[in-house]
Amino acid sequence: MKKYLFFLFLSVIFTNLVSAKKWTNNVGVGATVSALSIGCDEKDLDTDNVFQLGYGISGTYIGLHESGFTAKVDVAVGLATSKDVSIQQNNTINLGAFENIALGVGYSFINKPKILFGSALMVGVEMGQYSVESEDEDFEGVNYETLKTTLSLLTMSTGVDVFAVYRVSENFGLFANLAARYVIFGNSTYEQKYEKSETGKKSYTITDIFDLNGNYIIQPAIGVIWKF
Repeated sequence: MKKYLFFLFLSVIFTNLVSAKKWTNNVGVGATVSALSIGCDEKDLDTDNVFQLGYGISGTYIGLHESGFTAKVDVAVGLATSKDVSIQQNNTINLGAFENIALGVGYSFINKPKILFGSALMVGVEMGQYSVESEDEDFEGVNYETLKTTLSLLTMSTGVDVFAVYRVSENFGLFANLAARYVIFGNSTYEQKYEKSETGKKSYTITDIFDLNGNYIIQPAIGVIWKF
């Protein structure tokens, strides 16, 4: 709960900054690749590290004060892939979905009409989810029509973003961003949901939660950006 209040507090700050008179607002969208490595106990996920490679779209906001002070927000969502997740047992590479958000503040060292370059200290939250369904499964002597197995990964990180903008025109340009953050902590949720529809829909759910720790996320992005 505390981390969500923290992000809400930062969001309020950014909203106030956007409305300030001496600020330039930049909003971009592009493509990203997310490389996430998470440390875990072997007994929990049958491995001591989970490596996830994601491919998706990213959005960025860069709020620039005339002094160079910079507020930054990044979001990303897309396809997650992992050889270390094995709930889809027929696949060598498991497929899922990922999303993340990062907020931070920093400084733009170069702020010229054509070029913007700077860095920011960031705090991020990363989420990944993998699932698979099977039919006609037994549990404790009871037959269920379907079984949905889901593995969810949630982590929190902190680190640095380095960004650059090249303006093709006054209000339109290209941007590149490189995020490098250390994963502080997290948890994984392994859920098995059995369901049947005999005499009304019935279900039984088993949930296990494990701690995650350490390692890193590296996420480059490139795209187009608008100034207003």
